Amino acid sequence: MIELRKLRYFLTVAEERNFSSAAKRLNMAQPPLSRQIRELEDELAVALLDRSSRPLSLTAAGQLFFEQASQILSSHERLKTTMADFSQTRRPRLSLGIVASAFHLRLPHLIRHYRHAAPGIALSIHEMNSAEQVAALIDGRIDIGLDRTESNEPEIRSIILREERLVLAAPADFAGSQSDSFDLTRLTDETLILYPRDDGQNYAQKTMTLLRRHGVIPPNLIQVQEMTTALSLVAARMGLCIVPVSARAIGHPEIQFLSTRQSITCPVTLNMRAEPPSEAIRVFLKALGELYVEWGFGALSL
Repeated sequence: MIELRKLRYFLTVAEERNFSSAAKRLNMAQPPLSRQIRELEDELAVALLDRSSRPLSLTAAGQLFFEQASQILSSHERLKTTMADFSQTRRPRLSLGIVASAFHLRLPHLIRHYRHAAPGIALSIHEMNSAEQVAALIDGRIDIGLDRTESNEPEIRSIILREERLVLAAPADFAGSQSDSFDLTRLTDETLILYPRDDGQNYAQKTMTLLRRHGVIPPNLIQVQEMTTALSLVAARMGLCIVPVSARAIGHPEIQFLSTRQSITCPVTLNMRAEPPSEAIRVFLKALGELYVEWGFGALSL
């Protein structure tokens, strides 16, 4: 039976057309490499290389063997990948859906803490909007959704983790920044930038609901998909945007974040299936609870 390492040796020599170069690539001395190729030719009872040519060339048998050996090694690599994937699927898994603006500042810490607490659990992260998270939870494609909206679906359990204060993102030279706080009623004279632009229950819808409660209906709206895009348009003086206070961490030099005279907040929510949680979910909830205390948000009722 031909050893796989001899196939690799031969393919490297065939590709390099030079024993010295092949030996360097394989990180071995040239004499042992030459000896291995001779043993392979003896085993096959054919000459694979024409050593009289410079650079080395393949014989007809060598060309055939090169093609077959390449296929064998490719199949071997695919087999290793397939078995590795199979091994991964047998590990406990946690699939997490996120709305980026809900956890963009805390997500790295959360992931590190969970992976430390559960090194044997395979964690996957999926960026999804609110509607996509609900569908993925019901279908079983994700286990937990971190969002800014609660779900009304009977299959979903929604937990409000905290209420985050909202602020106004405005250009750095915005005329309304002289006072200590911005009166939201002034938005009736401004263009408001909303995100995301998806249909259904989402952060943009919540923003408009909050403004209507205060009797505010902006005359002009611009809708974009991502918070980063919205902030770029604010910097370009195309309008104002209501964002979570954590967006300050982005630190855009052409944007200022103004407190609002009216108190407005938006929830950070955790959504999961309304069923007994798996061990992977229980560990995640415990890790999140520990971090909420560390972050100064207080104890969670999970």
